[in-house]
Amino acid sequence: MTSVHLNVLFVLIDDLRQQLQHGRAQGIGATDLMRTPHLDALAADALVATHAHVQQALCGPSRASILTGRRPETTGVVELEDYFRHMGCAHCVTLPEFFQQHGYFSFGMGKVFHDGAGGGGDYDAQSWNTDFYNPDDPYCSWIDGSGFNPETKSFTCNSWRAVSPAEEAAQPLVDTLTVNAALPRISELTAARTPWFAAVGIRKPHLPFIVPQRFLDMYPAGSVRLAANDFCPWRLPSAAFVTYEVQSYADVRPVWPKHGQATCNATMPDWLARQLRRAYYAAVSHADDEVGRLLKHVREVDAWERTVVAVVGDHGWKLGEHGGHF
Repeated sequence: MTSVHLNVLFVLIDDLRQQLQHGRAQGIGATDLMRTPHLDALAADALVATHAHVQQALCGPSRASILTGRRPETTGVVELEDYFRHMGCAHCVTLPEFFQQHGYFSFGMGKVFHDGAGGGGDYDAQSWNTDFYNPDDPYCSWIDGSGFNPETKSFTCNSWRAVSPAEEAAQPLVDTLTVNAALPRISELTAARTPWFAAVGIRKPHLPFIVPQRFLDMYPAGSVRLAANDFCPWRLPSAAFVTYEVQSYADVRPVWPKHGQATCNATMPDWLARQLRRAYYAAVSHADDEVGRLLKHVREVDAWERTVVAVVGDHGWKLGEHGGHF
């Protein structure tokens, strides 16, 4: 009997809270506010891991751990700029590299390894059969410097923004660009009967929460509640309290200034917290829509029954809980 190589679609979503509708059945803190119909439908027909935990709540270390199957103590990656092959994991075989070594065409798009130095500057080129594709965010980016001032380490764009239909038609958002590039590659490889491993990194709901207007319209402003537990626990370790990223954006700095890092319990104004929570929910729905486009395309090219789909998040995200993140 000959073996059948199943394709693999590996989707990695940035900063995704464990707070989706399908989580209700597993009791993992679901809410009626976050609307993710495509992820919900996938979960209804999939194995849902309800006790999966990240190794470290930071993009670079978490992604290095996910993609090598090693703990941060082994990879040596504990900061955003650490590259695992320069640390303690020079000869580690990554997930896409493993499939490449076993007859698959391995390609990656979007945010998979961490950007910049965290991915070795070339998104770990040896993991892929072709050049990695990672588009700059056309609306606000610190990859190419547009929207980011390296001298002040601050953004010239706002922490959130609604993109009109006309703007979106003229200039697609970054995750749309990523998925647009992935679809024809999936078509080509499927038509050629070449087994493929596709790693597609969806950036939203990472800051800034820039989303099409139609997703913001799903969440009326009055429907968004504040975090019930917005104060820091007693003797919270400083490493567990993070707010500096959101304070780097142009609309936040004047109303919640950054002095190195905000002190615990010095929370942002309620009106801004509601705005950001609403924009985050919309960004999650936008990410879900892009995942839905991927899943629909796999069906359309008649590859669904021959494809394993895995959707994971790199870590969660606080929206004011314990005074952190946003």
